[in-house]
This record gives sequence, structure tokens and C-alpha cells, in this order.
Amino acid sequence: MLYLMKRDNLGKFQAGAPGSQLNCNDSNLVLHRVQATGGHIHGTPVFWSGPNNKSWVYVMGEGDNLKAFPFVGDRLKIPIHSAYRPARPAPVPCDGAVDNWMPGGILSVSSDQSKVGTGIVWALVPANGDANSFRGVKGMLMAFNAENIGEELWRSQGANPATDTANSLGLLARFAPSTVANGKVFVGNAGDSEPLKRYGGFHGPEGPPPCGPRPTRFPAKSLWWSTDLNKPLRWLRR
Repeated sequence: MLYLMKRDNLGKFQAGAPGSQLNCNDSNLVLHRVQATGGHIHGTPVFWSGPNNKSWVYVMGEGDNLKAFPFVGDRLKIPIHSAYRPARPAPVPCDGAVDNWMPGGILSVSSDQSKVGTGIVWALVPANGDANSFRGVKGMLMAFNAENIGEELWRSQGANPATDTANSLGLLARFAPSTVANGKVFVGNAGDSEPLKRYGGFHGPEGPPPCGPRPTRFPAKSLWWSTDLNKPLRWLRR
């Protein structure tokens, strides 16, 4: 659920009665709310004020498409959906079923101010499994046209997200959005050589199931990009 509220009047903390849960009825300070996704939202929604006085709020819940909600006046309108959506259900390497492909998309947005053809939504997503249930899940960085998120511009993995490429970034670092500065995109990872293995209860992760070869090692990378969306993206190795 996305809630729209006045930034200078959020209602402050409201304590519940002793020994009871907080009453979670909506405050009358909520201006507007929309059902953004069927699952949880683990990444902060991002906002872009684009060309021609158009603005959007972007969100990508677990196991869901990237969505762009047009922000018109003081309301969020019916969203536009990206074509990309994690496959559900799908087999995960090293046995085990896909859950909800947590944590979903961790987003950033970049542009040359509000100029036409310069906005990019960057989504860091799990590439080959549910990062809440497994360690060793690969990360995938995706770029979408911020004016039309149905247009995928680039991805770091192959057409099959589990397939590595020369642009692969290693293992997913959850909840860490990419940082865009001076024409580069910086992406942290959670290492690059840990085999996929299931989290196991209160006793830590289980031993690795038969996974085949260990993941390829990838050097730290930053990504050159251009405000011209017709130019290809490429990694700059560091």
C-alpha cells in the first residue's frame, strides 16, 4: 500500500493502549492511498518530476513488475507496468521452490533534470531466487526508460536472468540501492563466490546442497551511462 500524506503534517507517533496492539486504522491525515502491489514493499518508492510537467512515483514489490504511478494534482493514478516480472513459479538452482523473490526491486532514478529522453529508473533485483530464503542469490541491475517503463533499456544478466554475462555484478546486496553520480552507476554486492544455499531456521544456513561449480568471481564495477538513451551502457572495470 502506498500512502500520500503532507510532508509537514504526518501525524506523529501514536501509542497503543498498554498490552494491546496499535490501532492501525488510517489517520484522517492520509490524503490518498493505493494498492501498489500484492506483496511486501522492501525498497523505498522513488519520485521523478519529468518533462512536460509530468511526474511519476515508481515502486517494485516482491515478485512483481516495476510500476510507475502518474502523480497528477494530489493523487496517484492508475499505474503503468514494466514488461519484466520474475518468473513464478520457477525452479531455483540447488533445489527448493521460489517463494516471493524477495526483496523485490531496490530502486534509484537518474536524469538530466527533467529533460526528455534522459530519465532512467535503475532496479536492483534478485536474478535467480528468493534472497530471503537463500544465500548466494545473484543480483541483476536493470535500466528502464523513466518516461515509459515498458521499455527495458539494459540488464546486467542474460535474457535468462540466471545466466551470467560480462556485465554480471555478483551476489545481491539486499536493500542497497545503486548510486548514480557523474555519469556512473555504483552497485554494491554481497561478495562474488558464495554458493547458493538455503537459510535454515534459527541455526543459520544449512550446508550447501549439490550446486555444481561455484559462481564466477567478478571485480567491483561502476557503470558508464549516458543521458542519450540511444547510446549503449557499458561497465567500467575497477
